[in-house]
Amino acid sequence: PPKRNIMNAKSKTWIVGVWTLCLCACSDRTSSVNDEPSVSLPIGFSSDVASAESPQTRGTVLTTIDKVRLFASYTGTADWGPSSSYSFDYMYDQLLTKVADGSWTYSPLKYWPVNPADKISFFAYAPEEAKTKGYISVSAASTSNPKFTYTLPAQESDKLDLLVAGTLNCTNATKKVSLSMKHALTQVTFKAKNGAPANISNITLSAATVTMPGTGTLTFNSASVPASASGTFIWTPDTSTSKLTIFTADDKLGGSKTISLGTSADAQTLATFFLLPVGDPSTQVKFSLTYTITKTSGPNSGNTTALTTTISPSASPLWLPGKVLGYTILVIDDRLEIDGSVTVEDFGNGTDIGGGGIPAT
Repeated sequence: PPKRNIMNAKSKTWIVGVWTLCLCACSDRTSSVNDEPSVSLPIGFSSDVASAESPQTRGTVLTTIDKVRLFASYTGTADWGPSSSYSFDYMYDQLLTKVADGSWTYSPLKYWPVNPADKISFFAYAPEEAKTKGYISVSAASTSNPKFTYTLPAQESDKLDLLVAGTLNCTNATKKVSLSMKHALTQVTFKAKNGAPANISNITLSAATVTMPGTGTLTFNSASVPASASGTFIWTPDTSTSKLTIFTADDKLGGSKTISLGTSADAQTLATFFLLPVGDPSTQVKFSLTYTITKTSGPNSGNTTALTTTISPSASPLWLPGKVLGYTILVIDDRLEIDGSVTVEDFGNGTDIGGGGIPAT
């Protein structure tokens, strides 16, 4: 009997020992799943092009960026799409700032999903300043199919180059996100010259305006949309009468400022605006000039006549994001013509946000 007791005691000790090892193993396994630092990485941002620290010069093409406003959508394992029920639920109106060492920082940090198949899509706009916020509104964080709504400043001197980015379907393998900022508006420059120098000795321009939709909604395309389509985003102008805007030239014209066109063949620049990319401008855009002319021949020769005359551009070229269009308007008595050689260029100095990014540690 004593021998049996000794055996029972040994068996109990062995069973308790094995049970203790099992508990320890389960405890360690649970800890490794929940606290894996090599998987749960903070989201960082980087780009190949460094941006200067100086702020944007107002009224010019924006080529340097040191701050952006950032938004992000978590879509699980699905790809982001504008017609799906996704929102800016992961980041909303987050300030992303370039610091002195060239990296980009934000607070509080957000982390990549642990599941390597889970995806986050990022959206941003610049410049980040109070002026921009006064013109742009963004769908609430909980709103499905989010969009930006932008109302353009009406005065030429207040014009603002808007840039946006969409980087879709990133996973924790991305580690650092590159935001390629694209010019979202169309830059339009107007020039004028005497279209009938044999009959008109002088033209004095006192005002120039553009009447067209001044508010539009911007939505982002899915990754499946080919680059030959509208690219990362698409504009829908608000064509309702209440949203028509008169964009007024005030840098070189208006008030006491005038421009005189003599008999020279050279055109003079009237104004430059950033405007909505309306595609075909022929039915949505009107140019108006206010001027006086002095005629040297024909009816009313020697008299000075005051006129306000309007003309619409032709359907081609299209007004597209990131394009610079140059129009030369010929003033011919009481009518205007647009010179046939309308110029179309891309915005200069393609712009990415720059710097070494946030260390993903």
